[in-house]
Order: sequence, then C-alpha cells, then structure tokens
Amino acid sequence: MRGFPASARPLTVVIACVVASVAAPDALAYPTKPIRLVVGFPAGGGPDATARVIAPALSDRVGQQVIVDNRGGAGGVIATEIVARAPADGYTMLLTTLTHVVNPAVYKKVGYHPIKDFTAVTTLVQFPFVLVAHPAFPAKTTAELISLARSRPGTLAYSSAGNGTTSHLTMELFRFLTKTEMTHVPYKGAAAQLVDMISGRVEFGFASPAAVTHLRAGKLRGLGVTSGKPSDLFPGVPAVAEAVPGYEVVNWFGLTMPAGAPRNAVLRINREVNAILAMKDIRETLIRQGTEPTGSSPEAFARLIESENRKWPPIVKAAGMTPD
Repeated sequence: MRGFPASARPLTVVIACVVASVAAPDALAYPTKPIRLVVGFPAGGGPDATARVIAPALSDRVGQQVIVDNRGGAGGVIATEIVARAPADGYTMLLTTLTHVVNPAVYKKVGYHPIKDFTAVTTLVQFPFVLVAHPAFPAKTTAELISLARSRPGTLAYSSAGNGTTSHLTMELFRFLTKTEMTHVPYKGAAAQLVDMISGRVEFGFASPAAVTHLRAGKLRGLGVTSGKPSDLFPGVPAVAEAVPGYEVVNWFGLTMPAGAPRNAVLRINREVNAILAMKDIRETLIRQGTEPTGSSPEAFARLIESENRKWPPIVKAAGMTPD
C-alpha cells in the first residue's frame, strides 16, 4: 500500500490534532465547567474563611466559578468521604486540614484512606492554635492552668470546635503530656466555640486563628500558642512548650483532589493558587485571619501529608483520644 504523498502530510497532521482534541477535550482545556471546593467545617471557622478568600480569586483566574460547599460533621470526615467518592475529573476539591490524617486514628471507621484516596494539589496556609481563656478565668498562664487543673481534676471544662477536630486534638495532647483531667465540651464549629468562650459559658480551650480578633479586642486572653516557639501571628503570647516541653501542634490547610485526578488539572490549580497566595492583598487578608500563606508543589504537599500520617496516629492512640 502506497503512503500519503508528501503534499498531503501537513493535512494529515491537522486532522490528527482535531481528532485528538475531540476525543480528549479536557487534555487541552481545563476547567470547562464550575469547580466544587468542599469544606468539612461550618461557615465562620478558619477553613471556611480561607476557602472564601481563595475561591473568588481562583474563579477569576481560571474563568470558571469555584463554589464553596460546606459539609460539616464528624471533624471533617463527612466532607472527606464525599470527595474520596467523587469523580476523579478535577472538578471536585477538598480543603484539607490536619484532621485528614488524624480522623482515621480517632474514629473506628472512616470511608477513606488519607493517602491512597487523594491527590495532593498544594498547601494554602499554616498556623498554630492558641490556648485562650475568658478574661475572668483565674488562670493567667499555661502553667497556672495546669496547676488549677491538677487541683480540681475533672471539674474544668474546655471547649473545642467539635469532636475529632484539631482543636480537640490539641487539648487531648495537652492533657496527655500534663497528666490532667478535664471535661470536653464540643461545639459545631469554631465560630460557635468562640461565641461561648467570649460569653464565659465555657472558660477556655484551644482556638483557631479566628480568635486573633477577639484577643486584640481584649475579649479573650491568650495563654499560649501551640507552635514550638512564639508566633508573630499572636504577638505577646508565649509558646505552650515553655510550660509543657515537647508540646507542638502546627495546623495547615491545603487542597486535594480524588486519587487519579488529571495531572493537567492538578498543575493548573497548583499554579493559579500559588500565584494567588503571592498577591499582596490576599496575603494580608490571610495574615489578618491569623494564618501564614505558604503554597507548595503537589509533591511537597504529598510529603507533608505522608509525614503527618506517620506522626499523629501514634499520638492519638497514646492519648486515648476518641470522639465523645
């Protein structure tokens, strides 16, 4: 059989390209429809606040709406399971937090594996939690809180953003290291937790970066930050580690997609989000919220998740942490 004449070969190449573009449009253009960003916590908390800063900017850059979908419950498990089961087409993302690797150790059954069922896209921000108390609370420092808790075992009540959340984990680790007994009062999100701490209904607890505004206003007192050393995010607040050697919890938010997500989708979102995080107004907004913008490559974020997955489950088990 004779081949195409030389004059016909350019036309053959054009036809081949057209066929390829029809057969696999997503390989050439992404996104072509709205993207859902699932957040595993209620509106008003840190994850939601971060999502609502990033989503509009990302919508502008990719030319498609990025829709924030709050699916609170079980410390983020419900949202994580939704994304794990979603089509791996690049149109569903999860705002992932440290609870991503903690929850499988806390709950007896979760419908996902934190590594095998997800594709890392990028980190967004990182931040410590802050141990806060109502101004009338008798303990003025972390050391005083420990002494008070030991003198009244089981009678002090601390708040968290919910069972299995990172604010719950931070206190369980604190209790384990200080050998103190306290009563857990879980809330449905960080916003509700802060409201009741400000009112004095529950006197203390580890809070998200959303507490920084209330600290500045004097509505709450900062006893300690969970980073290994004092943080610029919470000026004047010492590290918990000064009273509890070895204590450190640094939370992070990032973006993941279901396992097997198209590489072009992962790289497009990674590129655009990292550009967004470099914008002066975006950075200033995130810092005001009490977070430090980071960004990363997909590979670096995957390594972080793997590292945290090795670190936290043994700590959760040793602390005997379970959802109430």
